[in-house]
Amino acid sequence: MPLRKVQLVTDQIYHVYQRSVDGKEIYNRKSDHEGMINRFKFYTKDRKGLSYSKYIRETDPKRKEQLLKLSDGGEKLVDVMGYCMMSNHFHLLVRQIKENGISEFVRNVTNSYAKGYNLQKGRKGPVYMGRFGAVRIENDNQLLHTWRYIELNPYTANLVKRIENLRTYPCCSLREYLSTSGSWVSRRIIGGMFGDRGQLWQFIRDQAGYQSTLGEINVPQLEGE
Repeated sequence: MPLRKVQLVTDQIYHVYQRSVDGKEIYNRKSDHEGMINRFKFYTKDRKGLSYSKYIRETDPKRKEQLLKLSDGGEKLVDVMGYCMMSNHFHLLVRQIKENGISEFVRNVTNSYAKGYNLQKGRKGPVYMGRFGAVRIENDNQLLHTWRYIELNPYTANLVKRIENLRTYPCCSLREYLSTSGSWVSRRIIGGMFGDRGQLWQFIRDQAGYQSTLGEINVPQLEGE
């Protein structure tokens, strides 16, 4: 496979995108979305050979906790700063922590989901298109606009009918940013650009038609698009 046009550099932030083969809807049920988001969380670290499927199949709570603790010592691969699940693709905003961390993270997540999907559907073959798209974030302005673009996807696609409902929508990371509880999502950089959560929400709400002006804002096209 040829080298990427966009090289993935450690300590840099990227907008990552992966879609299904032929645009097939592979995330239709609530459990599909939850399973994928749980994989995002699980595979931010090198799990030392522990697969997500093995972890969730374990029924003994003590053994399950032990497995997670044993694998928690693995090296961090990425910080996930934002995500959005659609019916046939996902968006991520990630910072690479370890060399090749983004590639390893996406490979672990998509391989895990694809195996489960094929087993459930009784099928063989690829579930995702070959190479995921990646755009390097060059400055704070691009970071904020890309993050907002990701968070607004469900509203723009009419999966969320009222903008207020996006606050609690379970398939994107906005609710993590608006929550006062702890989160596995890395909120420090983006959250720190706003005085409070009210300002952050205002930034999202005031541009609910944002994607219709995407060309004007000039978010770079993803590699492979």
